[in-house]
Amino acid sequence: TPAETQYYAKVSLDISTALLGLKQTLPQHATGREDLERIAQVKHLAAFLYLNERLEDKLDIDDRRRRGVSEGCKSRLISSMIELISTLPDMATLLWPLFVLGNTGLENEEQRRFVLDRLANIQKTRNLGSVKRTIDAVKHAFVTKSLCSSGNKAWVHETYRYISLA
Repeated sequence: TPAETQYYAKVSLDISTALLGLKQTLPQHATGREDLERIAQVKHLAAFLYLNERLEDKLDIDDRRRRGVSEGCKSRLISSMIELISTLPDMATLLWPLFVLGNTGLENEEQRRFVLDRLANIQKTRNLGSVKRTIDAVKHAFVTKSLCSSGNKAWVHETYRYISLA
């Protein structure tokens, strides 16, 4: 109903705004650990990008504008995440951000290659089943987005529903 749609738009805007305003602080014992700050920052950006990607299909154009997520904003978010991840070593803690990036409809082959290369490097250092499943899920998302020009999202494909991205 229109009332439900309006409520959904309001709640999603509130959540998005709260997530944007979230301030993260390192515990006292981790002071000076710039790597932890960058990991927290990239996960914060990944959470914001994920939220907005998942809400995107449910909101109309005006509601998306009120949330402030334009294609230019999304592009800057993706670039910021890639830049941050580039400064970090290959580690399993980056699975979640890389999974989110891989499912957002990346702009070019260079970005897609970056995500797949980083995932492959993580797999070399930690040959975990969740890394392999993440690689498969990201490849599936790339193919789905390439074949479906309608912007079909691959987030909830049954095959990849239960991946541990922790």
